[in-house]
Amino acid sequence: MVLQETRYEWLLDTKLMLLWLLAVASPLLSQPVDSAARHQLFSPELRILRPSPVYGFLEQALADHQAKRPDREQPLRQVIFTVGTWNNLLEIGPADDCQITNIDNKRYAVSWLRNGKELVTLHFPIDYELLANSTRRKMELAMAERLKAWATDTLLMTAQSPLTGDSIGTAAQPLEYIGNDIFVRRGQKFPLMSDFTSDIFYTLADESSIATADTLSLPGYQLLIDGQRPAPTLANWLLAPQHTQAKINVELLLSDYSSVNVTLTIPQWQAFCKAEGCTTYYAYEATAEALARAVLMVDNTPSGYFHMVEVNCPLSQLQDEMPQINGRVYLYIPTANISALFGVTPEKQSKAKNGP
Repeated sequence: MVLQETRYEWLLDTKLMLLWLLAVASPLLSQPVDSAARHQLFSPELRILRPSPVYGFLEQALADHQAKRPDREQPLRQVIFTVGTWNNLLEIGPADDCQITNIDNKRYAVSWLRNGKELVTLHFPIDYELLANSTRRKMELAMAERLKAWATDTLLMTAQSPLTGDSIGTAAQPLEYIGNDIFVRRGQKFPLMSDFTSDIFYTLADESSIATADTLSLPGYQLLIDGQRPAPTLANWLLAPQHTQAKINVELLLSDYSSVNVTLTIPQWQAFCKAEGCTTYYAYEATAEALARAVLMVDNTPSGYFHMVEVNCPLSQLQDEMPQINGRVYLYIPTANISALFGVTPEKQSKAKNGP
């Protein structure tokens, strides 16, 4: 396999921002309303520093309430005021202090204060259909079209997936030796099931190893790609920033029991997930029937959902330049229902695990 540094990072960052606006912001901003009637409740700085689906939803809801739209009456009933009313929201401006609280991934509570005095407090469910003013079916079809668009992007077909601050080992986050000549750079944990992580695995570099953007700051190390160690190897294929044309065959399972198949490169898949506002976490499931099997959680908890991806790759191909990786994607699983769906509680976590 060939892993190399790229010169396209600045272009990718710009492209990702534009595509993020189309993929994530547009479903919230494209709701039918006269733009002149849309009252601004949040400052531009807050939108940039703390992206959230709350902004578009509440400003749209206020506009719909003012317009007295009968088709929006039922959704608006889900917004409960504990201080103030809809009319009081018209007195709120971007300069007022705003506090947004996620309550157990089930409800958002939003408060506005002026000079320390509480003006309005409201709450509403964290429901992805409510927040996007759409239906699951429409969102599934729209996501499939966005994924197809990424698959035809020739720049991302060969360019390395974007690096983030926690993608590179640093002095503040040194590699941890976990045995069997394996080192790990600890990533984040899936907030809802902590055994799913974004850990990346390394081994000592040999003379023939090629430096990558992920290991430039780690002289003497290389990404672990070893067919005899399927768990960390498959994690690296799916999560590590790479310059590769290896592909993943994605099957999107839709709610009407149909499916959409899309084949794209691993960097395209990684960049697509990031552009959707999602964070990807990995857990190895099992080695069975000559396949390495894992599960990805593609998480968008702020919007109230995650996608679950069942991934497999033939053991014999894990060390190839172009392994055949397949993923079956269960779309738009509500975060509020994770306990009912997976039996997950703070005391009972997933038993899936990573590592050698």
